[in-house]
Amino acid sequence: MMKKLPAFFLCLLVFITSIPPLMGGNAINIAETCKQAPNYDECVWALETTPPDLQSDHRGLAVSSLMAAMDNASKTAEKLRDTMDDESDVFIQQCLNDCYDHYVDVVQQMEGALAIVSFDGTSDQIKNLVLAAIADIEACESTFKEQPGHKSVLTRENGEMYKLCSNALAFVKQLPAYTEKHNPTAPTEQTPQTGGQAQETNQENAAPAQTSNQTPSPVQKPAP
Repeated sequence: MMKKLPAFFLCLLVFITSIPPLMGGNAINIAETCKQAPNYDECVWALETTPPDLQSDHRGLAVSSLMAAMDNASKTAEKLRDTMDDESDVFIQQCLNDCYDHYVDVVQQMEGALAIVSFDGTSDQIKNLVLAAIADIEACESTFKEQPGHKSVLTRENGEMYKLCSNALAFVKQLPAYTEKHNPTAPTEQTPQTGGQAQETNQENAAPAQTSNQTPSPVQKPAP
């Protein structure tokens, strides 16, 4: 069954933009700030399309990047919903239907992450939602490979979405960790990784960590 695209994020956006920054200060230098992001151009776009008062602290940068990712996912989902029935290839049509569901999941994951940020949440709580969104985008791209002879028709959209999520993840990691926020004097302990932790580590490492001039994504964009 096709999932319904949630409309909650519009109300959430109004709520987020009404919250004053945690730390006072002037608007950031977008060009300099985006050098911290793995995907420079997408970072600049995200910060230029969100209110300047959200850009004065780490939380504001996380909110701006999450909002950009959510907006992109919402628009892609709406486009898929309106056009996938016009596809004549039955397999591609099913892939588009599956990708629609994945993009709806991404919107919901970004909603959840934004809600946590808005209520002064921590990077530990938000990071998994962003990683889950990245996994959904990769699953969408992989869907087209299940039948030989077919190519993804969403490589460009998936690549762009991956970059936005990777930027969001980079800024989310700048937020205080849960253990630091609630017990700042507690010593850091080294513990063996469980299977779930190892999987999360692998997903994080999969996110590109390159300079602003090189931004490889997990999917290759089609040649212009």
